[in-house]
Amino acid sequence: MSSSTIQPYLILACSSADEPKELIHTVLQSRVCEKNKYCDAVYKFDVPENLKFGSFDSLIRLVDDLSKQDSQVEAVLRRIERQLLELDPNTEFKVVSQRASLSAEEYISKFHWDDAKFPRTRNIQDNLSLLLTSIQKLDEEVKSKSQAYSDLKTQYTQMSKKESGSYAQRDLTDVITPKSVREGDFVETEHLTTVVVVVPRGQDQDFLSKYEAAAAKVVPQSASPLNLPADKDGAKLYRVVVFKSCVEEFANNMRHARFNCRDFTYDASKYEELQNAKAHMESEVKKQEAFLKRVCAAAFSDTLVGWIHLKAMRTFVEAVLRFGVPPNFAAFIAVVGKKSQAKPVKLRAELMDVFSSSGLFGKNYLSGAKAEKQQGSAATDEEGSGEYYPYVSLSFAPLLSIKAGSA
Repeated sequence: MSSSTIQPYLILACSSADEPKELIHTVLQSRVCEKNKYCDAVYKFDVPENLKFGSFDSLIRLVDDLSKQDSQVEAVLRRIERQLLELDPNTEFKVVSQRASLSAEEYISKFHWDDAKFPRTRNIQDNLSLLLTSIQKLDEEVKSKSQAYSDLKTQYTQMSKKESGSYAQRDLTDVITPKSVREGDFVETEHLTTVVVVVPRGQDQDFLSKYEAAAAKVVPQSASPLNLPADKDGAKLYRVVVFKSCVEEFANNMRHARFNCRDFTYDASKYEELQNAKAHMESEVKKQEAFLKRVCAAAFSDTLVGWIHLKAMRTFVEAVLRFGVPPNFAAFIAVVGKKSQAKPVKLRAELMDVFSSSGLFGKNYLSGAKAEKQQGSAATDEEGSGEYYPYVSLSFAPLLSIKAGSA
C-alpha cells in the first residue's frame, strides 16, 4: 500500500473574474510548490460552474447540509477503510471511475466531474440526496457482509480452539485419531464398553489403585494409557473397560476421586467427518474473506468518488456565496507537504499573499499586500477551526493513515 506517501489535501477556490484560471494555477504552483516547497503539487479541481442551485437561500441552507453530510460520508469511508485494512494490512486502495482504475492519489489529481452519475442539469440538492442514498446502501451492505464474515470466522475460531486446551475440555473425536488407536484399545460388545478417563499429572498410581473399586463391574487390570502424549497440563488419557450397566456409577465414583470420565465413544468415521467439517469451514472462511474484500474494495471506490463529488459541491456552493453570480471561480487541490502539515502558518501566509487584496477577497489574487495578512472577514472555511480566509479552503485526507494538520 502506498498510502504512506500520500499527503493531506487542501481544496482552494478563488474568484477568476479578473484573471484567467491558467494564470492563477501557474502563479499558485510557482509560489507554493516551486518557490517555497510548501506543497508537493497543485492540481486543477474540476468543479463545474453551471451546477443548478435555485435561490441564494437554498445555497445558504446547502452550506450546513453539505458540511454535515461531508462528515457522515467520511465516517462511512473510514469504516470501509478500516475493514479493508483488517482483512489485508497491505491492501491497495483503488478507485474505479469512468472505466479507469486509479490509486486514490491519481483519482484526486485527475478528478473530473461525472455527469453520468451526477448530471449538472440536476439541482445540487437532488444530486446530494442521490449521493447520500447510494452511500447509505454501500454502508449497509458492507456492515451486513462484515457481520456475516465475522460470525463465520467466530465459528471457525471456536472450532480451532478445540484443537488446543486440556483433555478435560477438548473434543476427543479430534484427539483420539485412527492413527493413535491401537488394536484392542476400545472394546464394545453387547455388555461391555470402554470409558476414557482423564488422569492429572502425577496421579497415575492413585488412579490405578482406585479404578477397579469404582464400580461393581469393572474389568480387572483393564486400565491402560492411550497412545497419546500428555496435554498442556501434563494430564494423560486412560481407557478402562466396564460393564455398560455400571458406567454411570463408575463415572460418579471416579469424579469423587477427582478423575474425569469423558462421555466418548470411539468411531473412526466421526473423526473423518470432523476433519471434513473443519476443512469445509476453513474453505468457507477464505471464500467469505475474499468476497468481503471485493465488496469493501468496490464500496471504498464508490464512496471516495461520492465524497470527492460532495467536496466539489461544497466548493461550488461556498465559491458562489463568497464571490457571487454568475459563478466565475477557479478551484484547485493542493497536496500539502509534510512539513507544512505540521506547521501550516507559512503556507497560510503565502496563500494570503496570493489570494487577498484589501476589500476584494480573492478577486485581485496577484496582490501581495502584507497588511492584508492581518485582515479577513470572509465565510469560515475549515470546520471548527475558527479561521477566516479570503478564499475557499477545505482540507481532507483520503486515507486514515494520512491525517491533515491544522492547514
